[in-house]
Amino acid sequence: MSQNASRNRRHAGKKKLEKELKCLKKKAGKADAQKVDSKKKIKQLKIDLSQREKQITKLQRKMGNDSAIGVVEETEIDPFGKSHSRGVATNHKESWKKFSYLRNRYEFFLEQSKEKTEARRLANEALIKKHDKSVGYSEDELDAILS
Repeated sequence: MSQNASRNRRHAGKKKLEKELKCLKKKAGKADAQKVDSKKKIKQLKIDLSQREKQITKLQRKMGNDSAIGVVEETEIDPFGKSHSRGVATNHKESWKKFSYLRNRYEFFLEQSKEKTEARRLANEALIKKHDKSVGYSEDELDAILS
């Protein structure tokens, strides 16, 4: 009888392991299905995004042709809010660096025996070259900042 009992225990253990294996295969199949569903969703979202970008471009062109407002530049479009993620302190720090650079260049050109208006203009041009065109100032602003 001990052989039969031993055989029954092995058989029961084998069935239990087969059942666990079957259960694990089902779970793996579900995970694969979820992975495939996720990939399909990502692909569809990319298609939707592409279509929306095309629609935005089309509307911008139409707006540029139909009104005096003009077309919004790509640099002004911020679909993911990247510029909003920066803190106020970071913006102030960058503004201070730009102002300091402008002041430094202004004083440099004054030391080069340039007139004040000419030194302001040259400092502004140097600032624009170092950063970008959106950083530059008008004559009145330069007069107020560098007086």
